[in-house]
Amino acid sequence: MTGTSERYALTWTGKADAVAVAQSSFTGEPIPVTDGNLLIEGDNLDALRLLQPGYTGKVKLIYIDPPYNTGSDFIYQDDFKDHSAWLSMIYPRLALARHLLRPDGVICISIDDHEVHNLRMVMNELYGEEHFVACVANVNNPKGRSDGKYVATAHEYVLIYKKGEATLYGWAPEDKVLRRYRKVDEQGRRYREIDLRKTGTFDRREDRPNLFYYFLWNPEAQHLDLTRSEDVPDGYVQIAPLRDDGSHGRWRWEMSTARERADRLIPRLMPHRKVWTVSEKDLLLEDERIKPTTAWTSPEFNSERGPEDMVALGFDKGVFPHPKPVGMLKRILEFATSAHGDDLVLDFFAGSNVTAQAVLEQNAADGGRRRFICAQLPQALPEHSVARRHGFTTIADIGRARVDRVIGRLNQSGPPGANEDRSYQLLKLT
Repeated sequence: MTGTSERYALTWTGKADAVAVAQSSFTGEPIPVTDGNLLIEGDNLDALRLLQPGYTGKVKLIYIDPPYNTGSDFIYQDDFKDHSAWLSMIYPRLALARHLLRPDGVICISIDDHEVHNLRMVMNELYGEEHFVACVANVNNPKGRSDGKYVATAHEYVLIYKKGEATLYGWAPEDKVLRRYRKVDEQGRRYREIDLRKTGTFDRREDRPNLFYYFLWNPEAQHLDLTRSEDVPDGYVQIAPLRDDGSHGRWRWEMSTARERADRLIPRLMPHRKVWTVSEKDLLLEDERIKPTTAWTSPEFNSERGPEDMVALGFDKGVFPHPKPVGMLKRILEFATSAHGDDLVLDFFAGSNVTAQAVLEQNAADGGRRRFICAQLPQALPEHSVARRHGFTTIADIGRARVDRVIGRLNQSGPPGANEDRSYQLLKLT
C-alpha cells in the first residue's frame, strides 16, 4: 500500500512510558569515576542513570542475568502477568546500558525461552540488528529438566550484541581441539586442513554458479592458479570441486577470496578417491585461541556448578538459589576482555556477585587488570529463608560477603600481582 507508515516493530502496552523512562534525565549525585572496583547497592535503573556522566563509553563488557519472567526469581519481581510489564522493566535499563559501552564493547545476556524472542527484538531496536553477534545455546543441564511436560529442557541462552566493531578474543582451545591442529607450517603456526569444497546442503554447482571455478596446480613448479577457463596448460593439473558422485559441486570461497588467501591453500591428491582437491590451512590464532561455537557444552557451564561455587566459599547451599557458575563467567571474560587492558566489566543484575568473583579470579590467573562495577538492589530476604538464618538481611549482603570471601581466599593463596586490584568501593544509593 502506497504511503503507509506500517513497519515491522515490537510494541506493547506501556512502551511509550518505557521509552520516556529511558530518555529521562538523571537526578542525584553522579557516581564518581574510580580506577578500581565498585559495588553499588540500590535500584539498577538509578545506578545506570548515575553512571552516565562518568562512565559513558568506558565499559568493555556488560553481562547480566535478569529475571526470566518465570515466577521463580525472588530478587526482582519475576511473575509479570503478561510480557508487557517485563518489557517495560528491561527496555530502559538496556537503553541506558548501551551508552556505557565502549565502541568495541559487547553485552551478554542470560535468558531462557520465556522472553528470548522479545529480548532479541528489544536488542535489535536498541542496539541494531546488524550488531547481533550470536544467540548461544548454553547447555547448563545436559540431562534435561524433568519438569517439562513433553521435552526435557537442557539449555538456556546467552544473547550477545556488540555496540560497534567489537574486539573479541576467542577461547584458549581445549586439548581435544588442539589435537585437531596437528600440523605446523614453515612459520611455526599450528593448523589443520579443511576441504575448501562445500559439503552438505546447497553444495551443487547450480546452487551458487559464481562459486564454481578451477584451480590449476603445477606440482613441479609448486604453482597454484585460478581460472574459469576449461583450458589446462602443460604441466598443470585441473582441480574442480567434485561431489562424491562425481558431479560438479562448488567451493566455499569466492574466487577473489581464494586469490587473496592463496598462501593458505593446499592442493592434494585424495588417496581413496584418486582425485585432486584443495584444502584450506585453518590456522589457530596467534595466541592459539579459537572462536566459541554457538553451543556451550563444557562442564563449567553446568548449572550445578553455581551452588558448588557458593559452597566452596563457605556458604550454605540454600543461601542463594540458582547462581550462575563462575566458570561460565570466566569463559565470557576470556572471550570478551583482554588481560592486557584496563577493561571494565558491568553487571547491573549482580545477584550474588558471581561476575565480581570471576573478574577477581581471572585477573589472578592471567595477571589481568580488569575491573568490575556490580549493582544490586538490596532486596529484603524472606523472614524464614536459609539466608536469614545465616545472618543475611538482603541480597546485597550475600553479594558483598561473597566478594569479601573471594578476596580473602585469593590473599591466602599469595599476594596480588602488580596489576591486580583485590579491593572495592561500596556505594549505597539513597
